[in-house]
Amino acid sequence: MQTVLLPCAELDIALKKHNSKTVTHIFSFLLLFLCMTLLITGFAQGRLLSYIYSRSQRKNLDQATASIVAAINNSPSDLQRVCYDISDYYNINILVTDRNGSPIARSDGSPNGLLRKMSNTDLYDLYQQASQNGGSITISSNVESPDTPAGPFNNPEMSNGPRSTFGNLIKVSILSADSGADTTIIYTNAVLTPLSQVTDANRAALVVTTLILVALAGLLSYLFARRISTP
Repeated sequence: MQTVLLPCAELDIALKKHNSKTVTHIFSFLLLFLCMTLLITGFAQGRLLSYIYSRSQRKNLDQATASIVAAINNSPSDLQRVCYDISDYYNINILVTDRNGSPIARSDGSPNGLLRKMSNTDLYDLYQQASQNGGSITISSNVESPDTPAGPFNNPEMSNGPRSTFGNLIKVSILSADSGADTTIIYTNAVLTPLSQVTDANRAALVVTTLILVALAGLLSYLFARRISTP
């Protein structure tokens, strides 16, 4: 077997071509891997963050409802003040009514809550659903806001500006007295972050992350190629 010895100039050119091909191959592989990772991460991130935030808000509604029940049982005269405090703390809307739908206490912690838009008929429908579900129910829905509310939180000062889609959670709990004669209905409403804002924020974060990782992939490809090709 005969060995062909290349001149130094030709050997240098061959090594440079080899380095260039190595860099290209490594960069392409890393870029493909990063793109797949970003796609999977972006999809999972939106779903995961939405799930975590929704679970957190459900827990807030449960705790708020428990505090309202305690106030009804222990100090009903302070119920309105308690509702104000809870509404401010959790940034939620609260409505407490009797069985006929007459308000007992209320507080509007969030101007974009779906509870503000509900009519007495809508509230009664929720009451019926909670009755059929054992006395408590939590529903989720989306609402465009700002809008003119039609329910017990009617506020003529709300603007008619650009609309955003807000996710809403509403918890309905029925509290019956021991005698069964009096029934109190507790409505609590938490507003989730506008879906459009979440989407835009995730998209912007993914774009920035992609640019950073592409630059990092190019740098790593160059360093790996130099290390591999160095005699």
